[in-house]
Amino acid sequence: MKQFLSRYWLVTALAMLAMLLGWQYWQKRQRSWPDLTSISPPSGTALSKNSARLFFRQDLAPWKGKFYLQTTPQLAVNLKVNGRQLDLDWPAPKAAGRYFFRLYLNDKPFFSWWYQLVAIHAKPTLPPPTPTLSASSSAGRGDPTAVHKMLEDVKRDYPLIRYMPFSNQDFAINYSGPRQLAVKIKGADKNKIKDEVFRWLQNHGYQPASHKIIWQ
Repeated sequence: MKQFLSRYWLVTALAMLAMLLGWQYWQKRQRSWPDLTSISPPSGTALSKNSARLFFRQDLAPWKGKFYLQTTPQLAVNLKVNGRQLDLDWPAPKAAGRYFFRLYLNDKPFFSWWYQLVAIHAKPTLPPPTPTLSASSSAGRGDPTAVHKMLEDVKRDYPLIRYMPFSNQDFAINYSGPRQLAVKIKGADKNKIKDEVFRWLQNHGYQPASHKIIWQ
């Protein structure tokens, strides 16, 4: 055994160093990502309030200030770390519909979900005198095709949602409403960057005229 160690001491030392570094990386990884246990209300809920809460296994104090949230369409969401909870609240949206939430931690995607939100000033309406089914009412409770119809609405109004939000060194793009894109130009050559945005849309199967573009 001594002869083996004396002959292969360098290999043995490197193997032990690799094991130590691997253990340290695993420990650091464990500390860098808290464990999300649940969200209230659950994803897919039709909300009558403008708040939500995420529950974690660990105390979130080490990650305070490292979370941020993006929504499509855009909402001004406030985040507050409260022990093992992350509290969210936002003002009532101006337009009703499905809103997608994407939580980031340390600038990396952490968790995504969606809610069906009620617009500000929205008022309940009485049902029609005879049972009818329309595009707006078919997504109500008890309709077995509601999810399918809602997905069709999202596909129609937000066809590029799977790619959003997108950002590179020249521009950042995200939905701000149905078929409406907010584009923030980062560079100095605005005309060149606009052409780049148009090519980005075409590469994803859509002409620039398919969306209203708000340049920022």
